[in-house]
Amino acid sequence: MFYMNIYYFFEATDDETKPFPVGLRMVSGDNSLRTPPPGGAENVLYTNQGTIQPVQWTCPRSSYEPPSYPTDSDGLHGVGIQDPSNQGAGVGFPHMNCDGYASPLRADIHSPSCYNPEAGLTDYKNNMVFPSSKDSPSGKANCPKEWIHVPHIFYKVYWNTPLFVDMWEQGKGSQPFILANGDCTGSSLHGDFFSGWDESILQKIINNCDAGVLGMDKCADAGTINDSSKSCNIANLVPEAISGVLGKLPGNNPPTGWGQGETASSGSSDSQTCGGSLALSVYEKSDKNPARRTFAKSKFAIIRD
Repeated sequence: MFYMNIYYFFEATDDETKPFPVGLRMVSGDNSLRTPPPGGAENVLYTNQGTIQPVQWTCPRSSYEPPSYPTDSDGLHGVGIQDPSNQGAGVGFPHMNCDGYASPLRADIHSPSCYNPEAGLTDYKNNMVFPSSKDSPSGKANCPKEWIHVPHIFYKVYWNTPLFVDMWEQGKGSQPFILANGDCTGSSLHGDFFSGWDESILQKIINNCDAGVLGMDKCADAGTINDSSKSCNIANLVPEAISGVLGKLPGNNPPTGWGQGETASSGSSDSQTCGGSLALSVYEKSDKNPARRTFAKSKFAIIRD
C-alpha cells in the first residue's frame, strides 16, 4: 500500500446521525466476486436508485486517450469495465498505467450507513444497508425506521503502481496486478470495519466538528486520533512472508479470475493474466528494494453535505 485516506461523511439526512456502537462489524463489497458486479460499473449508493454498487477502481491519468478500459470490454477477459459517467474509474483493473501525480491506482470503497440493531453487531452480512432518498422530498439519505444512521465511511487506498510500469505492456487487454486474496480481476474489492470508537467522542465529532480534509485530528473533541507512539501495535498472529518476490500469495491463496462465472472457490485461473502477477495488499510492507518501497500512511477526514 502506498497510502490511504479515510473519510467520514456526515451525509444530509432527516435522521439523527449517531456513532457506531462499539463492536460493530460491517463489510462493503464482495470478496468472492471474480466478475463485474450485477449493478455495473457506476457507483450506486442509494437503495432506491438500483442495485447497490459501492466499490470502484480509480485510475488518475495525465491523458485518457486511449481509455483506461477497452470500450468493448465485458469485464470477463483480462480487464475490467469503465464507469459510463467517469472515464477515470471502473470496476475491475484497468489495462493502462495510472500516472496521476501522487495519485496512482486507487481503490474506492463506500460503506453503508444504516445499522439494524435487531441483526446485531457481528452479523456483518445482514446488519447494514445503504440509505434511501425515496421518501425524502429534498433527496436526503434516510435509513429505514428503527434503524440507526451512522457515519458513511469512504476508503481511498492507493498503490504506487507506476513503479512497475516497465514490467508490462499497456493497452493490450490485460494487466499484471492481483489482489492478495488471489483475485486477478479486481472485482472482489471490498472493505471491512470493526468499530472501537469511544461513542461519546465520536458523537461530539458528529455534532461539533467540520474539519473537512484537514483531518479529524484537528477536531477539538477528538483526542488522540493518530497515535505516533506505536503503543497500539499487536503481534502478528499469522506470521508469514508478505513482501519481496513470493512463491505464493500470503495465505496460499491460488490466483483466480477471468473465467466465465468464476468465483473465488473455483480455483482456476488464466495463466497469461495471473502468472507472475504483482500482488496488491493493504497489509504489504516495504520491499527491500529501495526503488519499490511502499509507505503506509492514513488520514481521517470529515465531509458534511
